Amino acid sequence: MHGAATPTPRRLARLLMLPVVAGTLALGLTACSSSDVEDAKQSAKDAASQASQAVDELKAKAEEARSAADDARAKVDELAADLQSFDDNGKQAVNDASTAVADAQSALDEAQAQGSADAQQKVDDAKQKVEDAQAEVDAAKESATGSAADALDALSAQLAALSDKLDAAGS
Repeated sequence: MHGAATPTPRRLARLLMLPVVAGTLALGLTACSSSDVEDAKQSAKDAASQASQAVDELKAKAEEARSAADDARAKVDELAADLQSFDDNGKQAVNDASTAVADAQSALDEAQAQGSADAQQKVDDAKQKVEDAQAEVDAAKESATGSAADALDALSAQLAALSDKLDAAGS
């Protein structure tokens, strides 16, 4: 969905400046013909509309990613209740996954509420933490057996889905 017609959230800050620039130009064109002024006003409206659409798109992607984060949280909570079946690596991996999912949920909440570049960076940072947690879970699977290995495999799949949704929300 990268194209000139659909701005990415990373270009949001620049797009938010377009209405200001266009408005300033419209004011400066008072000596010009009324059609020039109308064209400038329309350009400002179009830029504002594009910025609004970019924010709405970011919020929608963040909402989808939030759903994946909630699913991952449910899996982490399920596994945390059964930590006694894991070795130390598995326990640490589940705990780290819990922290990564909580960070992702927080970043997604902020992205939905604000749609700002700072919120976008937090989503990107959360994605990295989720990927790190997934790598740790995958490493813990190597030494796990039986139901513990199956549970870690399911958690890894949940983290992969969350990472994909975070990636979509960050682009």
